[in-house]
Amino acid sequence: MKFGWGGFGMDPGLDRENLAAIRDALPAGHQLMVDPGWYVDDGGRPRTRTADQIRTMLSILSDFQPYWVEDFVHPEDFGQYRSFKAEFPGLRFAAGEQQATIWDFRRLLTESDIDVLQPDLSRCGGLTVALALRAETDREIVTHSWLTDLLHAYSLHFLATLPSVTWVEFNVAQSELSRGACSSRLALEPDGTVAVRPESGSASRSTRISYDQS
Repeated sequence: MKFGWGGFGMDPGLDRENLAAIRDALPAGHQLMVDPGWYVDDGGRPRTRTADQIRTMLSILSDFQPYWVEDFVHPEDFGQYRSFKAEFPGLRFAAGEQQATIWDFRRLLTESDIDVLQPDLSRCGGLTVALALRAETDREIVTHSWLTDLLHAYSLHFLATLPSVTWVEFNVAQSELSRGACSSRLALEPDGTVAVRPESGSASRSTRISYDQS
């Protein structure tokens, strides 16, 4: 399960309270991911967090050991991930949903110490870039696919080509937009998987998913 945004990382006491409540509610064996977002609303104006605010946020998150912390610095400030990784080596960082070219991803790989790459197939350059990433790195790849079932399906088929796959992002807050982009709907199964819909005559596969309940 993944949660975040909504001012996360601005009120340390509330962050700790929310994380404790979510940990208590999660069934055994379930993973928690946190997406603080790379900007916050400060009196109606968006801004990035200060380094001290990020440091405090990561210190609190360290106590809860999420599977990853996602996209919490400006998308072009790759070096901040490396700096904070040195301070918090026990946390896993994920990023990449904002990157739009293979060159952006190569910089992300070389200039930051992230653990998980998150290409969005509708932004990154599609399968051309995603398949190049698959060939160039052995880091975990989990596509960003929050908005529509069309992107969910596109991402599932790419992830099914990977030698091993851990998660696919699946938005359970289904809206008319997310459902209306495809003639048929994808569904989250009770065991936490979503089927990769096969071509006619081929075998069905499933992959483990992470989902965003915001």
